[in-house]
Amino acid sequence: MSHSRNLGGALLAMALGCTTSGQFKGEMAPSSPASATELVSAPHEHVRFAWTSNDGGQSGDMKVVLPSGETFAGTFHQFTRTTTATNIGGFHGSWYGGPWGYGYGWGGAWPYYDDLDTFIVYYTGRVLAVLESPAGLDMRCRFELVDGRAGMSEGGEGECQIEDGRDIRAWFGPSDAAASS
Repeated sequence: MSHSRNLGGALLAMALGCTTSGQFKGEMAPSSPASATELVSAPHEHVRFAWTSNDGGQSGDMKVVLPSGETFAGTFHQFTRTTTATNIGGFHGSWYGGPWGYGYGWGGAWPYYDDLDTFIVYYTGRVLAVLESPAGLDMRCRFELVDGRAGMSEGGEGECQIEDGRDIRAWFGPSDAAASS
């Protein structure tokens, strides 16, 4: 029941041109623990995420605050079957540009795609974000949504990578994800 209420709210926000926003949390991933015991006993450093959107959570602005107070800001886009190069502008280049270029060691769960069409097909149903800190460090994030039709407002989970090698795990539910104005 709450699923249809949240989906309806997201669609209504898009139709009325309302701003949808949300906050969620994450944790810094421990860097290369030597054992499972070290992984479990590692301190949990909390990361704060905030986003705003004028199209029901399909795209918008995102801000991330690390435990150190370091901030990152940028944009996010949800990739759908109707996403085109025009919809996302230079997003593909930002996703792979700079420190993320070919040869960075991407593969497996973060595959590299040379052409934009394959990139869009692979990431359909996901939200991607590209952010930058005031100091010029790049961050990229990807999120799997609970319900792609509802955009960010229904929640999901994902991960972020910072160009200096730090990783973040994130998760958010409908209660965290959205408020409309």
